[in-house]
Amino acid sequence: MLREQDERDLDRKFTRIETWDEFLARWQVVDTEQEAVGLLYTGTTIQPVRKYVHDDVEKVSLWVNFYLKWTAHENEAVACTAQQQVIA
Repeated sequence: MLREQDERDLDRKFTRIETWDEFLARWQVVDTEQEAVGLLYTGTTIQPVRKYVHDDVEKVSLWVNFYLKWTAHENEAVACTAQQQVIA
């Protein structure tokens, strides 16, 4: 029985967050520290492209401003991770 469950677990498929808007939508529903930290790492791999952002300076500004906002959060793990991503 346990072996069958392990096989089913390993058959799970995982998707990727492909867009900045998808990232922000997931960010809105995160409610655990661990999920928030994971998403903050993920956000650095996604171009902050939105329909109204057209040049690279605006894209970087949007991304940096998002992360800078979260560096001030009261949760130490979230704030520290956001700081690390801005520095990186």
